[in-house]
Amino acid sequence: MLILSGGVRQNSALSLVGVALASAGCHFYLRASLAPCQPLEPNPILGQVYPINVHGASHYLSAIQTTELGLLIYLFCIFFLAGALLTKQATQLGMLLINTLFLLSSGVAPFESESMTQRELNRSEAMGAPVYFFSSLLVSLFVLWFAASPLASLLVSKGIILNVW
Repeated sequence: MLILSGGVRQNSALSLVGVALASAGCHFYLRASLAPCQPLEPNPILGQVYPINVHGASHYLSAIQTTELGLLIYLFCIFFLAGALLTKQATQLGMLLINTLFLLSSGVAPFESESMTQRELNRSEAMGAPVYFFSSLLVSLFVLWFAASPLASLLVSKGIILNVW
């Protein structure tokens, strides 16, 4: 079993949350940019038969588009839950996001768990945490931007369509 120190656990959790937020941001950007230019009725000739509800109107996407959106949501859930479990706060998932935002605004980690207190974190680990968060956020945005569409195409070619609606 791998045992991580408090600072390593915190920085790893922040990196996972950064990846989760990047995938959620990509999902919402793609959803907002795809929906207005898609038909309001299914178009089987073009393969646009997968509905997406946008403010009460059903727009229809292709299999690749709906798989790409579904993949980004699944990635968000996986990485956010992994970050929450890494901090041993699985019962309080929202606490991880609150801790992340507080850490980014003040530079001090407000973790309340018994295994990770302020005394365990030295100053350099606490100040390096925003660097881990933002670097993982930027790198994952870059990777998701270029890899999500080819990965969705590969999944659809294998007969896997990820539809979360």
